[in-house]
Amino acid sequence: MIEKFIEAKFNGSVIREPIPYGSFAYDMCYDMAQQYGHAEVVWYSLNGTRVTEGEYYAD
Repeated sequence: MIEKFIEAKFNGSVIREPIPYGSFAYDMCYDMAQQYGHAEVVWYSLNGTRVTEGEYYAD
């Protein structure tokens, strides 16, 4: 199973929150974007490649 995360950059560091199975990833991503200005739903492939599945920017 692929583990997905929501990532947001804040003060030069990356905040990475795991998305619990069955959660509403894009709702969580939207909330983090409102808080930090930008957030992405991402996952990492077996070889470590970062894959962006979606993103939001603050209004």
